[in-house]
Amino acid sequence: MPNTRAEENNGFGPLYKPRGYGSIFASAFIIFIYLAFTLFLEKSNTRQSWNVYLFAVGFSFLALLIGELIRRFCLFTEEYRHLDARYEGSFKKAGRALFGFSNNALVCVLTCIAIIIAGVFCNENDWASFNPDYVRVFFLNAVFMPIFIYIVGLRDPSTVEYSQNNEKQNKNLADGLAWSFYFGYLKFVLPALKGQINESEKYRFEIDVQKLFIILPKNCQVFDKISNEDTDPQKLIKDEENLPPLRKNRGGIQDRIYRHTVHSITERKPGGKDKKHYCVMEYATPLMTLFDMSDDRNAGLSREERDQQVVLFISKLKQILDEDKECKGKYELVTFSGEAGQDLAKIMIDNLKNPALEMEHHQG
Repeated sequence: MPNTRAEENNGFGPLYKPRGYGSIFASAFIIFIYLAFTLFLEKSNTRQSWNVYLFAVGFSFLALLIGELIRRFCLFTEEYRHLDARYEGSFKKAGRALFGFSNNALVCVLTCIAIIIAGVFCNENDWASFNPDYVRVFFLNAVFMPIFIYIVGLRDPSTVEYSQNNEKQNKNLADGLAWSFYFGYLKFVLPALKGQINESEKYRFEIDVQKLFIILPKNCQVFDKISNEDTDPQKLIKDEENLPPLRKNRGGIQDRIYRHTVHSITERKPGGKDKKHYCVMEYATPLMTLFDMSDDRNAGLSREERDQQVVLFISKLKQILDEDKECKGKYELVTFSGEAGQDLAKIMIDNLKNPALEMEHHQG
């Protein structure tokens, strides 16, 4: 039975969707179930029994907080050696990097509540009858266990957590490539594309879909010409001419020239009545970087990681462009596997004959 998911998007496979808050909801649900069972099983339901629970929660939180601070202090002993190089010799910057929490205000509030709970419990109990085992368990959880867990590696984030944090903070390789592609190229060429097409006397009426088709092979193989034996075995795609150039002062270069090439795609029809479609399309050049990195062992990017990064790149690029009113609706992402023998001409014709694009053309 064929893998239909792998065949999606012309063999590219399914595209990632942004992660939601499922893990937060699952955590809240588990806490709710725990509290419900605790309430159900607590038969005595006396003030003293609930004080014990409050005491346990308060002291456990303080133990975890102290343990986390001790663990971060251990990290500081290494960062101190790099104080000048990484933090400009500033203890304040190093402290913020090491001892800051993502929710500082919430942590402070919970810490104050935990201290109050612990103080009230200690005040209401006779110190002479205070169980010393509480102190031993507290310091076991506050000092020994956090350091032990850190040393054996149980504190390391999972692959999912690492990926999730990188996505939220735009720290994936794919995020950087997508932002660079946007700021360095698409942000100014997409809004100007329609004007360039209309300046061309030859193609202003030939190009029905006045968008930039960005070609995205999953294997990241980007060729010098779109028409090649691997992706266009029937030689149906042809480089025609360039549109009038876009000139822009950029990076110290005066009148830097940006060109778009018009391509024709021949649609074979019965009876020899072939039809030519004209469009502006080009590869997403950042994919060349991903391919080169996966091909160079010094870059440390495996093929599996490259496959993940190219999907993330597409998702991020679409998000960026759709949030820019000047770019939204002026591009189409064409995904396919990129494997030899795949017919890019047919894929492009299917895209150009997409009813949604035809409707946009007639409305325009």
